[in-house]
Amino acid sequence: MAASLATPALAQVSGGVAVQSDYRLRGYSISDGRAVGVLDLSYDHASGLYANGSVIGGKGRSGDLDVVGLIGNVGYARRLNDRLTLDTGVVQTSRMQHYSPRTTGRYTEGYVGLNAGDLSARISYSPNYLRHGVKTLYGEINAGVDTVAQLRLDGHLGYLACVDAPAGQRCTDRIVWRIGASRRFDRLELQAALTGAEAPGGRDLRLDGNPALTFGASWTF
Repeated sequence: MAASLATPALAQVSGGVAVQSDYRLRGYSISDGRAVGVLDLSYDHASGLYANGSVIGGKGRSGDLDVVGLIGNVGYARRLNDRLTLDTGVVQTSRMQHYSPRTTGRYTEGYVGLNAGDLSARISYSPNYLRHGVKTLYGEINAGVDTVAQLRLDGHLGYLACVDAPAGQRCTDRIVWRIGASRRFDRLELQAALTGAEAPGGRDLRLDGNPALTFGASWTF
């Protein structure tokens, strides 16, 4: 789940459950290309404080069902005017089963962004991006538009910049993109997305199944 840009509203708790053919984040798969189930919970307070959490379950290394990923997010949104909302917070992302001894499988980012309805922009900083001491910046733009037959199109364009890394630690800049479509039927939503990532200069990102076409369905409550 991408961390949402919340806006000040009445205090409320909401949630949802989803199934996805793959859970991809910035070009790599948290679930190793396998289907997953996702539980999302969120809380929005009238003051602008909010919190989101996602538990991602699927087949683990042993082939048994297990938790393969966790994403947690706390933040604060403040309306600047009728159009713009300032958003800031911290998000923690963890891939529970990682395969390289040189990676931690997790990272924490602080972010600040602006939300203008269906258009948003954000910049995030991580001091330990998947590996200790690897410092990164991630800038992104997100947009969505409602089209005919209640079909919604959305897009994401981001750039991961490696600011600093200890000797021997691998970090590659990358351009990340996503094009998606969704259709809502009351509380049920069907989604499809094409995602990919590329390194400037044609360098190797070591990403399997890139780009990837994914499908999903979610139910909100």
